[in-house]
Amino acid sequence: SRLYGRATGDDKAPIICLLTALNALKVSGYKLKNNIKFILDGEEEAGSPNLGPCLKKHKDLLKSDVLFMCDGPAYFSGDPTLFFGVRGITSIEITVYGPNTSLHSGHYGNWAPNPGVRLSQLLASMKDKQGKIIVDGFYDTVVPLSATELEAIKEVPGFDDHLKKLYGFAASENPGLSLMETIHKPSLNVNGLRSGWVGEQARTIVPPTATASIDIRLVKGNEPKDMVDKVIAHIEKQGYHVVYDEPDRETRLTYPMLAKVKRSEKGYPASRTSMDLPVSRSAAKTFAGLKGLKPVMIPSLGGSLPIYLFTDALNVPVIGVSIANYDNNQHQPNENIRI
Repeated sequence: SRLYGRATGDDKAPIICLLTALNALKVSGYKLKNNIKFILDGEEEAGSPNLGPCLKKHKDLLKSDVLFMCDGPAYFSGDPTLFFGVRGITSIEITVYGPNTSLHSGHYGNWAPNPGVRLSQLLASMKDKQGKIIVDGFYDTVVPLSATELEAIKEVPGFDDHLKKLYGFAASENPGLSLMETIHKPSLNVNGLRSGWVGEQARTIVPPTATASIDIRLVKGNEPKDMVDKVIAHIEKQGYHVVYDEPDRETRLTYPMLAKVKRSEKGYPASRTSMDLPVSRSAAKTFAGLKGLKPVMIPSLGGSLPIYLFTDALNVPVIGVSIANYDNNQHQPNENIRI
């Protein structure tokens, strides 16, 4: 049975689960062994702009030994899931320019520069056919996984074939790596493309612009600004003059290859707690006793959460406890939570 609705899985459900568990403890008369403090952030999807200042203001009140982040989906097997980190995120928007208006493709096609084609070529230049990002220096600052983390990834049950069938594709973008291996690397993802019109609105034109929205998922060691700088350097290496505001007529007439880059102001770095800490081992041991199931231990989720705010302000290790089902359709229609 499931409940459907906006934010049921991400993340009203974790809040309700926490409150329900707390109520159950009170009703049962169970005596807590530790003092527990709750932090509920209602602005996570907006980048948590007020969370950092709040944590710093109440640093003494929130002093603690460990912080459990109860967000994110459980592993595909449905087993109890602990995660010890999350990827960071930043994003950019790239616009490539052609003529200053739509032109008839019969009269001007193959002569006037087509921004749709140029943008496609530019994006294709950022990855090879095996899915590896070939932007110079893209992997240089990655902090390698520890021996414990590498072993944990090996022990995670493989669900790649199941997911391909579920989501309807024959092969992954990175055929040499498993899903668990790929999410522990920085990624460059095209969220959307826009140029001219398609379908019933399609018309025979050379469009004036083409735009791509891109997110860059970060792992430990990557800094948002540095990663965007590397992508911009790659764009320039392909022969483009990069601007950051809408180009005027003179600029468009001066540079044959012109691209506008819009940086996100909401990026933040990744965070990862060592799985070798005593509190990490203790949490794993506790979870191992639940329902007789072996917990899934993931060094880092693929998604992003502003955990760095807690580590920076409170200097406390953060461990994730997944609440929602993996197929909760977060950020999509028919978002749900399994009862």
